[in-house]
Amino acid sequence: MKIETEEAARRLAEAILSDIRLYNAEAITQGRDLSVEIGEGRALYRSRVLASFHPLYERAFEASGIHAPSTELGTVAEPETESAGSSAWMLLLVLAFTALIGWQLLR
Repeated sequence: MKIETEEAARRLAEAILSDIRLYNAEAITQGRDLSVEIGEGRALYRSRVLASFHPLYERAFEASGIHAPSTELGTVAEPETESAGSSAWMLLLVLAFTALIGWQLLR
């Protein structure tokens, strides 16, 4: 079931980006490229909301202060070998968190 309200879609985008900030605080401080994490978050978001809400993720991303210097916003970079494990864990945590949010929204 996809999220069908703008408010719920906006909250999901903010939750995903909040998780990216939380689990990558050091990388953000150091100015490292988070293209993979941002792309994974975008893919997760798009899989959970109606297509008409896809631009909300981009607006939330722009307001988030997170940067993806080496890629365009619309692309997903291939994970680097050394960060693939940490990206997988982060994605797992994001999925768990968004499942919890979805459960709360359905209550």
